[in-house]
Amino acid sequence: MSTWEYIKSDPKRHKAYKERHAHLKRLRRLKDLDKFREYEREYNRTHAKKKRSTFKCKAGSIVRNAVVAGKIKKPKTCPSCGDKKCKIEGHHADYFRPLSIEWLCTMCHGKKHRKYPAIGEKHDK
Repeated sequence: MSTWEYIKSDPKRHKAYKERHAHLKRLRRLKDLDKFREYEREYNRTHAKKKRSTFKCKAGSIVRNAVVAGKIKKPKTCPSCGDKKCKIEGHHADYFRPLSIEWLCTMCHGKKHRKYPAIGEKHDK
């Protein structure tokens, strides 16, 4: 399914897409390059990605592509707690090794990232 087909498949998503891009379409229609360039500069300034997040994005896309291609199998249950109902997410210990991931449910993934345990949880030493 192409990106456009994905957007058009859901009416709410399609409406949001049209609203986001209406201003940009108007600028293109007017063919006012100065305004268009100014808009792009402002957009790029406000939506600039941090250098750290680019590694995360690349690692995530490599994992998604590997799962779709069948190179990596995503488990149905969390190996840490055994929960079947939670969403399973991949945890990277090192983003420079994107295919070495640990599959965890949302709760366990959050615990892995938290520096301190949540209220009521015991801290493992």
